Amino acid sequence: MMNHHKQGFTLLELIITVALIGLIGSMTLPFLARFMERLTRESTTDQLVHAIYKSQQYAMDGKGNGVWGVCVVAQTVRFYQDSCATPITSEEITIPESITISGLTDISFTNRRGELLSPVTITLTTETDTETITINQAGGITRL
Repeated sequence: MMNHHKQGFTLLELIITVALIGLIGSMTLPFLARFMERLTRESTTDQLVHAIYKSQQYAMDGKGNGVWGVCVVAQTVRFYQDSCATPITSEEITIPESITISGLTDISFTNRRGELLSPVTITLTTETDTETITINQAGGITRL
């Protein structure tokens, strides 16, 4: 006698497999969304800190014999020479809609020591987390 076995999946096995894949996928979506939001915030923070360091360095180097700074205009961070409103030179970083920046209006470095008139605390906030950048009066930058 020959034994005939059919190869393949039953409809029930296929439905269970698809349901498990769907369940696992739905469980990872919130994690993935939080991860992407955090990645976006960290990237924006990196760009902001780079712009602050760059303006501080340009002021310390005496580049252009002027004021260098960083300010917020609408949904952008502007790195500038001279003034935020009428810059001689500027570069802009777009702030994603999911990020709120507080504590930053206009930071300018006017002397060759890279110092500020007073300390500044900048906060970048998303729905899930917050990061703080502090700049002390001597110009030291800390990320928390």
